[in-house]
Amino acid sequence: MGSQDDNDGLGQEVLDVLDRHFVDRDLLESWKTKGRAKDLLLACKSRRDTNADELLKQIGLSHTRRLTPHEIDYYHLLHTYASAALSAKLRSLFPNGVVRYPGIELTTLKKGSQTFVLSLAQGGLAQRAGLLPGDELISVNGLPYQPVESFRPHVGKPVSVGYRREAGGPVVSASITPTISLVRELLIGASRRSASVISWRAQSIGYFRPWSLAGDRYWRLLVKILTRNFEGCDALVLDLRGGIGGASPEYAEFFVGRSPELTILGSHERRETINRHWRKPVVLITDETTRSGNEVLAFALQRAGVATVGARTAGEVTMGRPFLLSDGSLMIVAVASVTVDGVTLEGTGVEPDFPVPHDIAYAAGIDPPLDAALDEAVRCSSKRVPT
Repeated sequence: MGSQDDNDGLGQEVLDVLDRHFVDRDLLESWKTKGRAKDLLLACKSRRDTNADELLKQIGLSHTRRLTPHEIDYYHLLHTYASAALSAKLRSLFPNGVVRYPGIELTTLKKGSQTFVLSLAQGGLAQRAGLLPGDELISVNGLPYQPVESFRPHVGKPVSVGYRREAGGPVVSASITPTISLVRELLIGASRRSASVISWRAQSIGYFRPWSLAGDRYWRLLVKILTRNFEGCDALVLDLRGGIGGASPEYAEFFVGRSPELTILGSHERRETINRHWRKPVVLITDETTRSGNEVLAFALQRAGVATVGARTAGEVTMGRPFLLSDGSLMIVAVASVTVDGVTLEGTGVEPDFPVPHDIAYAAGIDPPLDAALDEAVRCSSKRVPT
């Protein structure tokens, strides 16, 4: 833990990063005029990390926030932004520079003072213990639930996780043994295990929910699963809710491009396909947790005629740059604005073709947007003319 003097310096460090790198000087100056910079200095001095992050969000652009090691997003975004510029600093924070944290293989969504399960790794610790998306997380071993710190002292030992499935309902408990999650392996494994073939209205629909599309390794995994696991499916539902942003706009080519595939047949029945594409109908699911590059991908696919189901995306489409601060916290700063085919998605997002309202709180695993997406996938497949 740092000293009080360290805290005094931290607030100024945050302001210095903003002054040097934030993209919109007018927004920043307006924020300062309202006294928010002074409030930030006080929040950092008092170690009120949540308040400091909320103050940064008030500047008015996405990708401007400060995250601490108490949050799952801190680790996921550190891994996502782990470039040569951060590699040396990461080695000082994690063994061999590999980002990891203690947990039970789920992601969460904060709604006011409450925390709800957003997504569960298929076959992971929390799912095997019976938790469902929408469960309110209450406690761990009788103490208030914290996403990371609740599990840090108990890795490898069973803990009692208290949760509530209904608003105002009883708190029940599940015994779960937390583990250390290596972020790369968690994101790849959870993405891979999300893949399933769903029999729906006499058709076979592939389903895939990538936990990350930020980088080639995650994109290659998607292509591999879609072209191998779903070859016999009639259509695909691609679920872009809750994952880490980072999808590249060029990914849309895989779904809607018409450049040819090249199949090479060699000796000993060796077969290789170059420039693979998904040639069957695809339906997207989006909501307010669909962010950043994933919004760009949703926009590109929707413009190309791909049906989108769910709710409007987050409208968080600026270019962020990471900075590791002296206390080990992660500062993300919007360093550039972004337009997509001349359209500004920041603050606007992508509206779905078929709105399906859904509140994750106390959902008990029920997922109306998925049901609607499966219905639309069947409809698209039924009207498709074979080529």
